[in-house]
Amino acid sequence: MKKALPFILIAIAAIIAAAVFFSGRNNESAEENAPQPSQHNTAEVAGEEGTSIFRGTVLDGITKQPLAAKIIVKDNDQIVKNAECSDSGEFTLSLSDGNYQITAEYPGYVAKGTFDVSHPIEIDGAPDTSETITLWPEAQIKGRVVSDDKGVPAEIKFIYQKDASNAKDYIFKTINAEKSGEFLLRGAYGGVMDIELAADGLVTQNLADIELEPGKTVDLGDIPMKYGVVVYGTVTDAVTNEPIPGATLKYIDKNGKMLSQTNSQTDGSYQLPAIDLQNVRFVAGANGYANLSETITPDDQLRYEYNVALLKRTGIGISINNQTGRTPLKTLVTITDITSEKVVYEHEYEQNGYYYLDSLKDGPYLIHATSYDKISESTKRAVGGSTVMLILKPFAKLNVQFVMKDNQAPSGSYRYIYKPDSGDEMSTEWTGFANDTVMINDLMPGSYQIEARTDNSRVSRSREIRLEMGETRFVSVKLDDEKQNSDTEIDKTQTELAAKEKFQSINEEYQDFMLTSLEGIDISELDTQLNVINQKLAGTIKQYTEVIGSGSPEWRIASMTNMASMFEHTYNELKSVDIPQDLPDDVRQQIKAVLDGFANQFKMQGNKLYNDAVKMSDNSGIKTEYTERAQKALEALGQ
Repeated sequence: MKKALPFILIAIAAIIAAAVFFSGRNNESAEENAPQPSQHNTAEVAGEEGTSIFRGTVLDGITKQPLAAKIIVKDNDQIVKNAECSDSGEFTLSLSDGNYQITAEYPGYVAKGTFDVSHPIEIDGAPDTSETITLWPEAQIKGRVVSDDKGVPAEIKFIYQKDASNAKDYIFKTINAEKSGEFLLRGAYGGVMDIELAADGLVTQNLADIELEPGKTVDLGDIPMKYGVVVYGTVTDAVTNEPIPGATLKYIDKNGKMLSQTNSQTDGSYQLPAIDLQNVRFVAGANGYANLSETITPDDQLRYEYNVALLKRTGIGISINNQTGRTPLKTLVTITDITSEKVVYEHEYEQNGYYYLDSLKDGPYLIHATSYDKISESTKRAVGGSTVMLILKPFAKLNVQFVMKDNQAPSGSYRYIYKPDSGDEMSTEWTGFANDTVMINDLMPGSYQIEARTDNSRVSRSREIRLEMGETRFVSVKLDDEKQNSDTEIDKTQTELAAKEKFQSINEEYQDFMLTSLEGIDISELDTQLNVINQKLAGTIKQYTEVIGSGSPEWRIASMTNMASMFEHTYNELKSVDIPQDLPDDVRQQIKAVLDGFANQFKMQGNKLYNDAVKMSDNSGIKTEYTERAQKALEALGQ
């Protein structure tokens, strides 16, 4: 049975538009107009054309015993069928051809995690398909929130670091403790969770790394909260006394970790949550203004007014990030006044970090940073009051593999030919090798070819390969008879060049797609924007699929990684849609369920493509920036 990822953004738009439309109909009974799912029990027989039998079994994830669960089948988040499993956990459904999501429910049991709640399936005319669905006993957390031995009805937020399905960094549920302070969280997945407790006038309490196991209850006992100080006030310009909206106000501890943060309102007013002000610094800042960092010491007050006056910043901030790994780690910064063409500042920094140059005002200036050996560089334009990022990228590397005739022991010499973007071609001296691989470090951007030879062979040359700063690329040189090596290299070069050219031709469309956004979009415009995204996604994916079929491992890896990034981007955008608060609750829940359901399908397909890219890289030995991107994406997902 195939797992399907239809390009269903248009379908999402239609469902949401319908939901909003029906929510506005007046004087109609919701029960009369709601879609009525047809009821189906375990046994159904397929006899009509265009239908298939779908069978399944629901098991306990720990004991592997069957569960008489309820089965729910949805099409585009609309319930189309449901069934009850038999005592042996089995169910049978007759389904028309199409794509569905199947969910199993059983009291006291949950899915493995949020990525495993629904199971996408495709019914495509096969006579008989089946699937085993696993449910797990729910995990629970209980405890009592107290202050001065009295119960506190605190708001408690449960946040997964990672659940058992590898979904990460999301709020699972928010509940309120009873007046007695007691609380019980049910229906949790296995995984690792953080807990945040908040109550008016009390210092927010954070509990980290709570480990949950299916079928077990974590008893946190009494969780004490103590009274803190609520700091509030107004942020203004120190000269004009005008309010500054959007200013950032935060607390940081002695290690520089942010404890809490807020932004000033349109009138400049702000209020930070209660906190214990011991060993805490108050930091205020705004765009174009110098930061204020102070220690606040109120006299036994639970509310303390602290008004902030900020001075406009007139100098230039520079943020240095030297990634070259060179020793010593020094960055030479030279600043030139563009108008007078005179160097007005020059300094060698021995550490990465942020530096503020108060003496540089107005401008414009040209800021140039170079590494210690003056190879890696970064140039930015700046004016007074601005901040620039100076990033010095690491040098490129080339991983060379020598393929010997008849699997002989590797031995010989090699050199590389370098073609810079400007200037003459140059070659290195011959260097001996005694292993089948050599890593060539500290390479500049440009095109490279490797020449290799043994005592008994002609000089063989690799294909030409392009390197950018920070890249690590793979290339092989086959030491064989002249004709065979020549023919092989010609065929390989033609394939590689064609695939590379096709891949690069898609780059503009790829970049354009990655700029699409659904954040902050009005719900009435959502269907239009989804149509635009759908067209861009389908067209770009089709072109990447052509590259994948080219036979070039290097550009197949690149295409799969970019496709995965597009799916991941679509997932993030669907999750960012702002659902209007004035819609009825049932409509809002319906829209959210539609978006979440399909967003997770895009994420699962993206994860699969990342995995495929890494596997192809491992099998072919080709390591590029796209391999690294795919690996980092999987690491972020805990895979």
